[in-house]
Amino acid sequence: MLKFKFLLAALFILLAIAAFWTMANTGEKAPFTSFEGRPASKVPAKVIESANKAVSGGELEEVVKEDKEKGEHEEKDNDTEKDDDDEGKDDDSDKDEKAPLSEVPAKVLESVNKAVPGGEIKEVEKEVEDGAVIYEIKKVVDGVEYEIEVTEEGVVKKIEKEGNVRIWNFNADVLEKTAVGFSIAETGGEGKLATWQVIEDKSAPSPSNVFALTKNENYGSTFNLVIADDTSYKNLDISVKVKAVSGKEDQGGGPIWRAKDADNYYIARWNPLEDNFRVYFVKDGRRKQLSSANVEVPSDQWHTIRIVMMGQKIDAYLNGEKLITVEDSTFAAAGMVGLWTKADAATSFDDLSVIPIR
Repeated sequence: MLKFKFLLAALFILLAIAAFWTMANTGEKAPFTSFEGRPASKVPAKVIESANKAVSGGELEEVVKEDKEKGEHEEKDNDTEKDDDDEGKDDDSDKDEKAPLSEVPAKVLESVNKAVPGGEIKEVEKEVEDGAVIYEIKKVVDGVEYEIEVTEEGVVKKIEKEGNVRIWNFNADVLEKTAVGFSIAETGGEGKLATWQVIEDKSAPSPSNVFALTKNENYGSTFNLVIADDTSYKNLDISVKVKAVSGKEDQGGGPIWRAKDADNYYIARWNPLEDNFRVYFVKDGRRKQLSSANVEVPSDQWHTIRIVMMGQKIDAYLNGEKLITVEDSTFAAAGMVGLWTKADAATSFDDLSVIPIR
């Protein structure tokens, strides 16, 4: 038993010598999280007794008290402060900032002037959205203010006219591509989606680009659609310019609104083969006529379809003349807007605009 105690005491002595040697050679007290110096008079007697028992004789030079719990809290607090600082940096990166016209990339200005010709740029704001640089440019043309959103690469994301009017004139879109922000779809088809492209047309109401259905293998009761993805309107004033290009079975087309998806929406269309102008709804993929008016207008010219819907009331205009007033409650909620043709109809569209009605 005495031998065991002697070995245990020797082990304590060796450990103590190793600790003091380490401190003497490295200049470090110990790998503690935090420290608090204390006078020997305040050290508990049992601690002094254990120290003298482990290492007999000599003089006690320094006492250090370790508070691990406090150190852990401090470390966590430091991490929290660092996270808060990082969050603050992220918030700052999303803030808008004014940008002088001289620092706006040439391709951005070119796209803006192409999308909204003439006038004067009054203000430019630069912001970062999801890591991408966006320019918000305010431009005044003939006393009317436009707000144009353009990416750093010169892609026009949105055009809004004074009074929250949103306009798509397709002049800044890439030729032979689908207009930015639109998705191609169909109702009642066999999966042969029509080809919708931005093309050049010198006869365009706002030269020189239009959005057109250029290739189509559909027939019968297939409805060809393009839907503006980031739109949601309930009461609205929507208009679009339409030109029939071709179609043996069907021609013409028009706008859709309050669209829930490709199988549920309102539609107004002009058909030069039938010499009529009609309003329908499509619910669960099935179309039902609400009203019709006879019209005779040249098929090779541009015509304007305009719809004003408030609540359940629909007023439908062709070339500025109100031809239809009808009420319907099939779709009461806000929905997307888009463009529509039927069967083999190839049609061009320009100057799609939407005004929300409060």
